[in-house]
Amino acid sequence: MNPAVPPPADLPVDPPVNPAVTPSVAPLVAFAMQPPLLPELFPLDLRRRLSLVGRVRERVIDVFDGPLDAEILITGGGARASTPDVLATAPRLRAVVHAAGSVKGHLTAAVFDRGIAVSSAAQANAVPVAEFTLAMLVLAAKQASRQGAGRTRREAGPGRAQLPGRGLPPPASAAG
Repeated sequence: MNPAVPPPADLPVDPPVNPAVTPSVAPLVAFAMQPPLLPELFPLDLRRRLSLVGRVRERVIDVFDGPLDAEILITGGGARASTPDVLATAPRLRAVVHAAGSVKGHLTAAVFDRGIAVSSAAQANAVPVAEFTLAMLVLAAKQASRQGAGRTRREAGPGRAQLPGRGLPPPASAAG
C-alpha cells in the first residue's frame, strides 16, 4: 500500500458498513490500480455504495509490499501482476474484479489455481472498443491525419487560407 496516496478527506479510510451487514462478516474491499484512476473509475458516490456491502479500503495499492488482508480486490489500469509471491501475502483473497478489459496482463495461473473468482469489464468494453476501431479505420481510409497535417502547414492565398494542392495558386511572390 502506498502511504503517500491518502484517501479523500471526506471519506474515512474504512467507512462504516451498512448496519444490516455484520462488520465481522462484511468483506474487506481494496483497490489496486494507478492511484489517479480511482476517482475516475470509482467516484466517491460509487465507493460509498460499495461501503453498504463491505468495508472499503480507500488507500490504493499500487505496490504489493506487505500482507494484503482484503477479500475482494478491485483492479484497474496499472495493476501489478498477481504472481504466486503476491498471492502468498493475500490468504483471505476470494475475488478479483478488474474494472477494465482483459485480465491476461495482470492475473497469473496461480489466481485460477487457487480458485479465486475473477470478473472483468471485457464484455462491457467490447462494443466501445469495436466502435473506436471502426472510427479509426474510417479516418485512416479518408487520410484524415494527412489532411489535418496539411491544414497545419497552410499557406495564405489571396484573401483566404489554402491547402497545398487545392484552391487558388500561391501568390506570385511565393512561386519563386
